[in-house]
Amino acid sequence: MKNGAIVFGNVSIDGCGNKEYRVVTHAHADHYKHILTSSKNAKKIIATPETFAILDGLGIVVPYNKRYELSTGRKIELNDMVSIEFLKSEHIPGSVSTVLTANEMTVGYTGDFKFEGTEVISKPDILIIDATYGSPNHIRSWTNMDVLNEILALYNESENRVWLYGYYGKIQGVLLKLRELGFNEPVVMTSKMYRITRNLSKIIPDGFGEYFLLGTREAKDLLRSKVLVMDHATSFYRYRNTRIGMHILLNGWEFRKPVVQVDQKSFIASYSDHSDYLGTLRYVEESKPKMVVVDSSRSEYAGFFAYIVRRKLGIDAIAMPL
Repeated sequence: MKNGAIVFGNVSIDGCGNKEYRVVTHAHADHYKHILTSSKNAKKIIATPETFAILDGLGIVVPYNKRYELSTGRKIELNDMVSIEFLKSEHIPGSVSTVLTANEMTVGYTGDFKFEGTEVISKPDILIIDATYGSPNHIRSWTNMDVLNEILALYNESENRVWLYGYYGKIQGVLLKLRELGFNEPVVMTSKMYRITRNLSKIIPDGFGEYFLLGTREAKDLLRSKVLVMDHATSFYRYRNTRIGMHILLNGWEFRKPVVQVDQKSFIASYSDHSDYLGTLRYVEESKPKMVVVDSSRSEYAGFFAYIVRRKLGIDAIAMPL
C-alpha cells in the first residue's frame, strides 16, 4: 500500500492496513507508524518482546490485551488459516523477517535487514524486500566490526568523554556488539536511550553491562573522567560544538571510508544496520523466490533494484507501490 503497509489476507505488516492483525517487524518509526490506530481496530498487534520493550521506552504503549509476543523461530496460525512465522533479522534488537503462508502460497517480507546475521527466507512464492541501499553507488568494502574497532580506537585515544550518537534501537545494538568486543567500561545515556536500554535489559539481562542515566549522581561522577555517553543522532549537529569531548555520529550513508573526520573533535562512523547493494542482491540470490517485490515506500532505488533483479538474476521483479 502507499502508506508502506504490506497486506496479506487479514494481516497488515509495518503499516495500517485496517486488518484484524498488525505485525511490527521492528521499532523504527517508518515501520511502527499508525500503531496506535491499529491497536484500536486490530485484534492483536504481533511483535517480538524486544520490539514491545523499545516501543514502551519510546512512550508508545500498546494496550497489553492487544499484544501478542512472538519470538523468532516460532509460528502461529490465525483464524483464516494464515500462518505467521518470524525469522531472525540483523538490524536492531528484536528485528524480524516475516513469512506468511495461506492456501499453499508463501509470501516473505524481509523488513529492514543486514545480510550478515540475517536468516534468509527460503524459496517463497513472493519475496518483498527492503532496498534502502539498492544502488551500485552504495557498496562498502568494510564491515560493521571494522567500524566498531575504529570507534574503540578513537575512544582509547581520547582524554575526555566521548559522545556516540545514533538512532533508538541502533545504539542499543551497537552497545551489545561493543560488549562482545570486550568494551567493559560503564556508559552514560540520555533519558530515552536509558529507558529503552533498561527495558531491553529485562529480556537481554547480561548484554548491556553497566549503564547510567545522564544527570544522576553516578553519571556525574563518571563524567569527571573519560566515559562513553550515548545520545540520539539528531543531537550530533545540535550539540557537538558546545559539549565537551569527542563526538561520533553513526551514519550508514557514509560510503567514503569506515570513519570520516568532520573537524578537530567530530567524526562520522559508517556503521549501517541495512545491507549495502551487494548484500541486498545476495539475499535475493540465496532466497531463490519465484517473484520479487521491492519496497518503494521506503527506498528511492526500488525501481532500479527491481530492474537489476530481472536483468542479472532472471527473476520477475517489480517495485511497489507503483
